Amino acid sequence: MATWRTAGEIAAQYLVTEARLAAFAQRGNLPRFRLDDGLCLFDEDVVSRLFSARSATKPVATSTTSVAVLGETRLGTAEKASAMGVRSVRKRSVRRTPAPPAVVLKRVAG
Repeated sequence: MATWRTAGEIAAQYLVTEARLAAFAQRGNLPRFRLDDGLCLFDEDVVSRLFSARSATKPVATSTTSVAVLGETRLGTAEKASAMGVRSVRKRSVRRTPAPPAVVLKRVAG
């Protein structure tokens, strides 16, 4: 059975803001029930699966050999597709403009 709570109540208990709850609901990732007075209620069961509780502690990495972050995924956001990153574009633009060859003029005696 769903437990419906206001955004303020959920934001106080979970690591999420009211604006982020509204954004998730607008994209369809979080069920929302709107009352006649305009107040929105959110399903706490789904919120508990999406966000960590404020009292929960983050797990500590036990292995220090692989601590790198490989990427990030955001639901419902469109990213610009770029073939090259900013640094590689800058480097390639410098490489494409080689210095002009030096011209040496010789004076002919006469």
